[in-house]
Amino acid sequence: MIAPHNATVLTPHNLSAKLEAVRERRRLSRRRRYRRSKLDRYRADLVTLHRMGVSYRDMAVYLRLEHRKQADPTTIRRYLIKLPEVINSETEADHAGIPDAC
Repeated sequence: MIAPHNATVLTPHNLSAKLEAVRERRRLSRRRRYRRSKLDRYRADLVTLHRMGVSYRDMAVYLRLEHRKQADPTTIRRYLIKLPEVINSETEADHAGIPDAC
C-alpha cells in the first residue's frame, strides 16, 4: 500500500505533538468568552457600595435612580461575585480572624 503524498508517518514523537495540539485546541474552545455586561460601566460604584455593606436590592435602586439603569438584584450579585476585587476582599475578610491550624 502506498501512502498518500501529503501523509506523514506517525512516530511516537509526532503523535504526542499532534495530540498536544488537539488538546490545546480543545482547551481553548472550552474557555469562556467574556460578554460585556451592562453593569461594567458602573463597576466602581457597585464595588464601593458592596464594600460598604449595601444590599443588592439597594444597589438596584441606586442604579435605577442615579443612572436610570434597570438591573435585578440577582444580576448585580452574580456580576459582583465574578469580580476579582470582590473575591479578594471577601477571602481576606473570611480569614481575618481565623488563626491557621498548624
